[in-house]
Amino acid sequence: MGSKTIVYGFIELDPQFNQENRQAFDACPFDAKYPFTNIFGTELPGYESSTVSFAGTFKSLIEDWNEWEIRFDQLLASLYCRSATVRMSDDVHGEFVIQYVCNDGWESTLQPYQRRWKTDFDGLESEENHLRQK
Repeated sequence: MGSKTIVYGFIELDPQFNQENRQAFDACPFDAKYPFTNIFGTELPGYESSTVSFAGTFKSLIEDWNEWEIRFDQLLASLYCRSATVRMSDDVHGEFVIQYVCNDGWESTLQPYQRRWKTDFDGLESEENHLRQK
């Protein structure tokens, strides 16, 4: 029997590129069942940015976390976005948070794949750091 894993968070998008971001979500090769399914909501406009929230419950996603994270990184690389927060809560391994911050902010002359990202990884105990390795 595996553990239950809940993944949730948000992506902060540049509202000037709503159509481009929608096209990126539509073109993303989501899995039909597991591990990288389309758990992403619709873009919601807000003050100076838009957000897309996401949430999903999985069986033992911790075992396939590297694949999920790589696919999430690829999605971010196709979006005009400034930041993202991913939270994972697992019955066995506990909770952790990954913060993504685009070093280039709203620099609109750069294509999404050209942007530089800073990633802060918090919450994993030392023996769990293997999850972050790619």
